[in-house]
Amino acid sequence: MSATIEMQATGFPAPAVFKEHVEWVSAQCQGFLDWQRRTILQGDPSAELRSTHREALKCLLRMTRSLYLTVSDPDYSDEWASRELRGRLGQLEESWRMSNNPMTDQAADEVLAKCFPG
Repeated sequence: MSATIEMQATGFPAPAVFKEHVEWVSAQCQGFLDWQRRTILQGDPSAELRSTHREALKCLLRMTRSLYLTVSDPDYSDEWASRELRGRLGQLEESWRMSNNPMTDQAADEVLAKCFPG
């Protein structure tokens, strides 16, 4: 998000502020997902790192949901912002499910048997 926002002759440029904020939140979500992949999914995280992951994910979920509610308001006219944040929320919610409701070995074996019979 740029540090300065130029005022327009008609007043404060609210749509530009929201767009910049949505872009910033989306970038933070992508950074978190990249970090999660490297550190949590592909690594061998300690209990402390898992706790850090959980707290960061909760924070991102709250922030993204809050902004999504704002840009999804019928009076807000930027469909891109609403779609972008809905997509990010889906990714973060999947991370939450994956982290807090991991698949059992039996469930994984059932999926593998369905996808790769024989």
